[in-house]
Amino acid sequence: MKRLSHILIMLFLMAVIVSNVLADDTWLCPTCGEEREENFCTNDGTKRPEYWICPTCGNSRSESDNFCIDDGTAKPDSSITGNEISFGNVSVGDTITLGTYEQDNNIANGPEDIEWIVLDVQDGRALIISKYGLDAKPYNEEYTEITWESCTLRSWLNNDFLNEAFSSGEQAMIPTVTVTADKNPEFDTDPGNDTQDKIFLLSFSEAVKYFSSDEERMCVPTVYAINQGTYMSDSYKVGGAATSWWWLRSPGRNDSSAAFVFHDGDVCCDGRRVDSVLVCVRPALWTTL
Repeated sequence: MKRLSHILIMLFLMAVIVSNVLADDTWLCPTCGEEREENFCTNDGTKRPEYWICPTCGNSRSESDNFCIDDGTAKPDSSITGNEISFGNVSVGDTITLGTYEQDNNIANGPEDIEWIVLDVQDGRALIISKYGLDAKPYNEEYTEITWESCTLRSWLNNDFLNEAFSSGEQAMIPTVTVTADKNPEFDTDPGNDTQDKIFLLSFSEAVKYFSSDEERMCVPTVYAINQGTYMSDSYKVGGAATSWWWLRSPGRNDSSAAFVFHDGDVCCDGRRVDSVLVCVRPALWTTL
């Protein structure tokens, strides 16, 4: 009996440890039952349950709990506004959250936090790109010869998306920077002129520079982006979720096409027609730390 009791105690302790690890890193989707790392389930759009960590005992508590049931510690005040946001020390490869945007395709529960991958850190600023493909938009709404400088996607990113995704305080953290008109490395296509933007797309050369492999460049679209029409791969997946194409700002093989990244992470110099609605959008920006 003593041995059985010891076994039961050990099993209980292991369950507690596993539960805490899951609370910190992953969660189980209550709809499909699969383990997830993202803030929403890429199968069905279910949002990750919100919780807070008790600073005294270290256990996770439901967001609806105002105190820890184990030791009575009050829920920390996590309210934060505008210019009070600070990321502290971040490194290349870290994931941070900034702004909100519809992602689970459930408008009723509001927009979800946007996750960003840190690509570079310089002089108190970080270059970040959205972890997921956030929307499906054409590079330009009309099929015509166009450059990044004049395309409708640039206008949408720096107006509609900027104002929808970020509060005024968050927008103050996003500097206007010079976005270079990088050429296509294989075709002598006109890249246009340098621009001044808050939000932009990576160029062909930047997509190669900041991602060390095709696998790292592979991108999973949000449920919302899928419903907006983005192309889904039948063969390539990340974490069990199908990947999609995503736009780059560099021109393609001719003036009416733009470069993009394939579902397998390979960078395509030939590009796609600028009016294609099958390619998803991964915004990039610099933010103050």
